[in-house]
Amino acid sequence: LRSLGLALLSVLAAVPGTVSGSDASLYLVDTTFSDQRTTINRVNPETGELRLAADLGSSFSPVFGLAAADNKVLYATGTDTSTNDACLGLRSCLLLRVELAPDPTSLPDVTIVGPVRSPDGVVTEIIGLAFRSDGMLIASSQETSTIYVVNPKTGLATVLTELDLTLHGGDA
Repeated sequence: LRSLGLALLSVLAAVPGTVSGSDASLYLVDTTFSDQRTTINRVNPETGELRLAADLGSSFSPVFGLAAADNKVLYATGTDTSTNDACLGLRSCLLLRVELAPDPTSLPDVTIVGPVRSPDGVVTEIIGLAFRSDGMLIASSQETSTIYVVNPKTGLATVLTELDLTLHGGDA
């Protein structure tokens, strides 16, 4: 794979139920350090070739977590760079629903679900996302070293387990 500016090579999202072959979709999110631009790339699982699937610009950068609901809809955790600062000065707390456009040069449809929040408050620094078989998301936070179950429709999170290790970026 090409050099990705080290933003986050950790975030590979596979469409549930796909493993390999021409129908398999594997996605990678990349936020560059230089201009904070975030792109989502489709990865060919057999060759490692990257093809642009969506350009999110810098509105929600950095984006750390990514999970594929299907070949068209992805969920990501981005940063609230607005004056609202839902991430409380930290990053990657805003749950985004990203619907890919048929043409990767067209803007994707990005819907803000809202901040990921547990009874203890906003969950920040979400570096890993994956779908469970029941349609709920699993999220890992490098801020709390905790794994959460997240409702993709509301962003509400419940603690699944606390980890006895420190997570950073590509560890999840």
